[in-house]
Parts: sequence; C-alpha cells; structure tokens
Amino acid sequence: MRIKSKFFIYIVLGLSIFLECKHEPLVSPVVTITTTDTTKITIDTTKKADTTLIVGQCNKDTAYFSSVLPIFTSYCASGGCHDAGSRRSGYQLTDYTHILQKGISKGNPNNSSVYTAMTGGSMPPGQRMTQAQLALVQKWILQGALNNSCK
Repeated sequence: MRIKSKFFIYIVLGLSIFLECKHEPLVSPVVTITTTDTTKITIDTTKKADTTLIVGQCNKDTAYFSSVLPIFTSYCASGGCHDAGSRRSGYQLTDYTHILQKGISKGNPNNSSVYTAMTGGSMPPGQRMTQAQLALVQKWILQGALNNSCK
C-alpha cells in the first residue's frame, strides 16, 4: 500500500510539472499585412503596441513613424530634455503614447501644448524647427494625430 501511494504522489507531481510547462508558439510573431493599395505593413506582435496601427489610406507626408516621430526624437527627446530618462517638465516625447498623453490634442493644434511651445519659440531651446517641420506637425495633428506608417 505504501509503494502505491508514493507512486501516486510521483504521478501527480509529474503531471503538475508537465501541465505548468510553457511552450513557444508555433506561429511566427511577425505579421505582414498588405493593404488595398498594396502597401505592406509589418507588425511584430511580440512587442506591445502603443495604440492600434491605422491601416488604409495614408498620407506619406504626415505618416507618424516616417515623418513626425523623427522630428520629436531629434528636436525634443535628444540632448536629455524630453527623453525617457529625464522627462523634463513631465514630458516624454519619445513614442506615440507619451507624445499624445500630455502634449497633443487630436485635430486641434492650437490646443496642443507641445505644438504651441514649438510654434511660440520656447521649444526647443537653442535650435528652431523649420517652417516645413512645424507645418508637418500641424498637418499631422489636424488629420487626427494618427499612429500610422506608410511605405
């Protein structure tokens, strides 16, 4: 009787360990989507996205990832001002979520504190954005400040 109960305990322990095992998915974590205009967008599903990526009609001039984000990262987040480490005045301007969180009012550039600081001349200190860059950010906000990418 004692041997049977030990055998039973080993079986239960073995099953619990087996059932707790986690396996890597067999599906590739990278997904490629082809839109109706034959634009290909690749999404890495292993990384948590800031928000939903907008697919469909895309204006390459105001696409967030290729046109707008580089302005924020080179003028605002560089030099230790509004990057993830320093977050001066509580602003982190390194990614979509943080840019919208405190600084952008979708569709309303005049109610967007980050944009008004840019156009008012107070930001970025020491260097000014070109009129073309400011116009691009304004147009992006007016179009709804989409988190999109065009290829």
